[in-house]
Amino acid sequence: MKRIQINILLLSMVIAVLAAVESYGQSTQYRGTIPFDFTARGRKMKAGDYNLRALSGGLLMQQRSGKSSVILGPASNRSAGTGDKGKLIFVRDGDSYALTEVATPVFSLKLKHTATSVNVAMSNSKPEIVEVSLVD
Repeated sequence: MKRIQINILLLSMVIAVLAAVESYGQSTQYRGTIPFDFTARGRKMKAGDYNLRALSGGLLMQQRSGKSSVILGPASNRSAGTGDKGKLIFVRDGDSYALTEVATPVFSLKLKHTATSVNVAMSNSKPEIVEVSLVD
């Protein structure tokens, strides 16, 4: 009987921790308008308005219309005192854009190299870096 009570207590604690982490991620949300089609983690995304928020499994980038989304991966925590609102950093190769970095006052993430960023690195031209500002 005692063992059952301990298991119930432990399960309750785990659920409380997961709920706290999830609610923290929901309160840390950013918005941005991306004026061009792009790829993020190999997935093609359309130009439009996007929300970016931290979840327990990583950063979620979701089009505000709800049509498409992608989990970008686990982010590292940053100090909230950096002063800027946040930004998305893309590498441009001709007409193709690839998301390479997310930086906000709360979290940051550098994405692995994509075909677009590798093509830019292999060419003799200087890569064009495009930044899109985020608001909270």
